[in-house]
Amino acid sequence: MVNFGFKDRSNHSLSAYNQLNRHFYAQSSFLSGRTYQKNFLTSGTSLTREEYGETPRIYAERIGIEPGDWDQEGSIYILRAAVMTQFLRDKATFESYWQDICGEFEKILAKAN
Repeated sequence: MVNFGFKDRSNHSLSAYNQLNRHFYAQSSFLSGRTYQKNFLTSGTSLTREEYGETPRIYAERIGIEPGDWDQEGSIYILRAAVMTQFLRDKATFESYWQDICGEFEKILAKAN
């Protein structure tokens, strides 16, 4: 299982980060249609102060979120994906597969703007 998120390098707002990742989830999960037609699937969850205390603050700080944003919102949205493909472990196919997946990421993120 891989936990991850996307952040605009120039935007340090937790609200913008959460919105971008919720958009990504909506486009890469069962919410946007038939799952067998997708190249990858994600799930997502909110790490809240109520459930996790101040621990998610560390992640927020590491990715450049404004410190006061965590204090105000108290929740950060992360994406999750199970990586179960032989293409990422095979040197002959890794680069091609990775480029294809990155292309999919870029298409989804471009729709957020």
